[in-house]
Amino acid sequence: MRTHTTHTLRTLIVNDMDIKKCTLNKQQINTWVETLPEITAEMYETICFFTGSIFLGKMVGRQIRQIHGECITLLDKIDKYQNLPPEMDALKSATIKCLDNVMDKLESDCSRYLEKKVQMPVIHLRRQQVRIESQTCLITAYFKNLGLGLKLNKLVLESMADLLKATRCYYYRVDYMNAFQDALIELCKKSDKSDFERHLIDLLIGMNFNSGTFIKYYQQVMMDELAARITEEEQMSFLNHLERSFARDSYRKSALGYDIDRKRIKCLLSEFVNVELRIRTKKAAMSRPVNVQQPTGPQVNSAPVTHTGNYKIRTPLSVDALAYFIKLMIAAKAIEPGVKTELLNFIASIFQTPGVGSAGISATSFGAKYKQVVQSTAKTVRVVLVRMLKVLDDEFEFG
Repeated sequence: MRTHTTHTLRTLIVNDMDIKKCTLNKQQINTWVETLPEITAEMYETICFFTGSIFLGKMVGRQIRQIHGECITLLDKIDKYQNLPPEMDALKSATIKCLDNVMDKLESDCSRYLEKKVQMPVIHLRRQQVRIESQTCLITAYFKNLGLGLKLNKLVLESMADLLKATRCYYYRVDYMNAFQDALIELCKKSDKSDFERHLIDLLIGMNFNSGTFIKYYQQVMMDELAARITEEEQMSFLNHLERSFARDSYRKSALGYDIDRKRIKCLLSEFVNVELRIRTKKAAMSRPVNVQQPTGPQVNSAPVTHTGNYKIRTPLSVDALAYFIKLMIAAKAIEPGVKTELLNFIASIFQTPGVGSAGISATSFGAKYKQVVQSTAKTVRVVLVRMLKVLDDEFEFG
């Protein structure tokens, strides 16, 4: 239900101030201007009556949200009056001040009853955008000085630019952005170039910055870091570590997020890691050798064991990484390829990689991976080469 005072304000704004419906004379304008402080006081009393009453919380919340919604509607209505006569400017300002004061009272005394997924009045949004734009300029300068990478720089600043371009926006998004910018500026003040990007990612995850672009970005970061682990054991250990870290959800139930309709970022990242763990666990189970029961009975002398053509060189590298490693050796002239197809077929036949069954590496697949290399594969091979150089330096004291 509307209160008496919100009904009075609605009459003023929707009817009396609409120059298409009504023309106020100077005396009427002055009367309204003098009456508005009384209306504000009555609204305060109404709010105190509801919050201090014996009504149930649900009933109180319903009344508070009703008043809040009425104020938003009326502020948006008065904001559309852009061509009022000059003599009505004082009335317009006084009316906006009255509604602002009522909303400030609601937000300071009754915030627990208010819904965050409600659109902010356009007048208030414009005020917030001025502050956010100023903070964005400061953050942009910090990012430049700290040498933040282009991708992360872009996705963070774009989230601010999107809000600055918005014509309507929910309260929760504005509240989140204000808190996020404040925390970001504090981080920039105490960080240096060497560790800023890592601390920024921690902040984004810690503040539940669950934008779609950041989630995709960090999923790729995790996959790149995974590719830098050579052995299957290292990779599984890394994935398990990530899974445990995301399982520790430190957010309060009421904690804000960048997107209120999307799951929390730790939950989404945990799901991504768990999918990768399940895939690798399944592949490991499929490639595990089957134990064949040896027949029992009297033992006879057997001929000495000799290696046959079935012997395979075991490597922790994936097929992709092995193919690129061979490609680098050829490019560096460490291997004379001869007929390249024969070379690749031979290498495919003598190596055993993780996840490949007893049939071994497919020569066709190996050839295709030799031709098409992705960045994550190149990073894995680079890690191997760096390790080899370190072994060489340690053994012969180079460098």
